[in-house]
Amino acid sequence: MSGRPMAKSKARTKRGVYMVEAPIAMWLVFVFLLMPFVIMGSLALRTAFLYSAAKDGAHAAARAKTYSLGTAERPAAVVEAKESAERTGHSFTGVEIVSVDTKIVETNLASGTESFVAGPLAQPADVSKNLYQLQVTVQANVEPLIRYQLPFFGDVPGLTSAMKLTAVASEMVENPDGLNK
Repeated sequence: MSGRPMAKSKARTKRGVYMVEAPIAMWLVFVFLLMPFVIMGSLALRTAFLYSAAKDGAHAAARAKTYSLGTAERPAAVVEAKESAERTGHSFTGVEIVSVDTKIVETNLASGTESFVAGPLAQPADVSKNLYQLQVTVQANVEPLIRYQLPFFGDVPGLTSAMKLTAVASEMVENPDGLNK
């Protein structure tokens, strides 16, 4: 043996190991936890804007003087619903309005039965026998914040493609006399 004394080995601290593992762990947390929450939050926010578009469309339609025959000064309910829903839907990115459908909901006061009328009423509104509402249905494509390209998952709405959603809102008619026009 050589004449040199053997050096005592020092125990290593774990501080260096944490410095190496921390970036990997933070990346995993970011990719697998934070990003899905951000994407789900953006989808929820965009869906809320879609529902708000349907609600605004129903509110604007309910205030109209006529159902389908309007003028430039007094637009019809179907025109007001479409314009208001599209304006609200386009106020945020990622919401693409596909269609806006407006119907009259006629509720019989005696029996409580509802009937849906797609066009103007055939007879003038009879408020002593029926309640009248306008129902606005908005169909839209709601885009995810980030579209993933995952070939092994296929088409997953909200992750790899837009979600096709429908929002429905209704409101009592303020001018039932114009529902047959």
